[in-house]
Amino acid sequence: MRSSWLRRILDSTIGRSIFRTGIPDTELKRSMLMYHNFFLHIFPVRMKRHGLKFSYTFCLGGISCLLFILKPA
Repeated sequence: MRSSWLRRILDSTIGRSIFRTGIPDTELKRSMLMYHNFFLHIFPVRMKRHGLKFSYTFCLGGISCLLFILKPA
């Protein structure tokens, strides 16, 4: 039997947003949970216009990749 604090978390909005199809009890449900959470993180539904401006991001992904390649051995 689950404790009361765990039940409150799972029944809350946060718990329902993490486990949208219920608590995964099979391997298929576990893999689908990881798949959906990863792709919702990588490809968000909406993006604000200012978040795409160069002055907001300064190409941080490209800069970090370049620094990783050029790092001293």
